[in-house]
Amino acid sequence: MAMQQNVSLKARLEELQGALVTLTNSKAELLDQLETANRTISSCSNVQAEISARDEAVKERDIMLTNMRNQVRYLEEEVSRRKTPDQKEDRDVDEVKVEEMLS
Repeated sequence: MAMQQNVSLKARLEELQGALVTLTNSKAELLDQLETANRTISSCSNVQAEISARDEAVKERDIMLTNMRNQVRYLEEEVSRRKTPDQKEDRDVDEVKVEEMLS
């Protein structure tokens, strides 16, 4: 009876050791997957930060472009007011050229 119990206990011990090896391997695989996922998330965060920075730069450039267009309009109006009547024809041609450049 004691020998049968020893054999049974040894079999159970081998079974538990096999399960422990399986669990250890599964844990290692899960840790590898977790590390890969963390690297991916970190990479995505870096990309998102870069996109945000570029969006901000585009907004700033849009504001500058709008301001420059407003300045051009203002200066065109100033030039128009200061021209003599015979220069009005030249002004019309100049305005067309400026509009073509802005388009």
